[in-house]
Amino acid sequence: MVEKGKTTDGLMRHIRDEHHISINGSKEKKELLEMGYYHGYKAYKFLRTINNPFLIDSFEEVRNIYNFDMDLKEVLYSSVMQIETILKNYTIAIIVSNGHTDLESIFKLYLNRYKEFTVGSSKYKDEMKRRLQLKQDFDSAIARNYRDRAVVQHYVHNNKPVPLWALFELITLGDYGNFLLCMNTDTRIKLEDKIGIKDIINDTDGSMLPRHVFILKELRNAIAHNSVIFDCRFRKMSIRNTITEQLRIKTSINNISFNSIVDYLVLIVYYQKTLGETTTRIRFLIRNVRRIIKRFEKNSNKSTFNKILGTDVYNKLNEIDKYI
Repeated sequence: MVEKGKTTDGLMRHIRDEHHISINGSKEKKELLEMGYYHGYKAYKFLRTINNPFLIDSFEEVRNIYNFDMDLKEVLYSSVMQIETILKNYTIAIIVSNGHTDLESIFKLYLNRYKEFTVGSSKYKDEMKRRLQLKQDFDSAIARNYRDRAVVQHYVHNNKPVPLWALFELITLGDYGNFLLCMNTDTRIKLEDKIGIKDIINDTDGSMLPRHVFILKELRNAIAHNSVIFDCRFRKMSIRNTITEQLRIKTSINNISFNSIVDYLVLIVYYQKTLGETTTRIRFLIRNVRRIIKRFEKNSNKSTFNKILGTDVYNKLNEIDKYI
């Protein structure tokens, strides 16, 4: 027999009877409706996996975690989007400086990292596969946006290739990261130099930029799709120690692991500072995050707060302030 769905009142009874969490009254009923039972309430009862539940006994505590998560999304999203836009603009400037804006020329001249490896070797095949996949993804982006984007129609109708600057408006941050990975080492290092993150000691092949982009991509996508971010459960990629160690050296901030949302703030601030954002605006972002964390702490039990953010969260925020 197909299971019937529950009314909101039925869900509240289920929460009380099965989850042993108190929830009552029209106010909490309305909040449960706004949060959603499946996407919201159930997602905020645990840390990263369902096997690591919080020790909570009231809906108010769940709502506090939910509010913390929503506040973080609101504060961080615009900064991540700004970094994405600026990085793409720097990349365009590097690539088109000699007048090459069409994809065929760009793939031939710049997206040829596969040539740095022996033909037929495992690394050569990996890089070639990435390059071929990128071509396919770019063609798909053009086809996907053809009907709704006047700029795409303009070039297609005039039998002209869509230029890089227009294509960068269509692709995902993940596509951009793969674009960087396909770039030859000389071009990547030039780009990192222009951005201000060149590191000839710890980053000899210019790979830190694409790795940072993929880290930010997971956060950006989670926020854009309204997924949970407070405990970094969106993180799927393995982050190498070389990445966290280089970031520690650059910022003098310790214990970066990307298991805490504050570590993503470190990376955001690192790029804001490097890209020339004003100290005033960077400090405004840090103050907002600190305010959100303090409000969350005020409304949380100590066990839940420490489990989510760790006991050193304020030390790390202070280190970020010093870095600025």
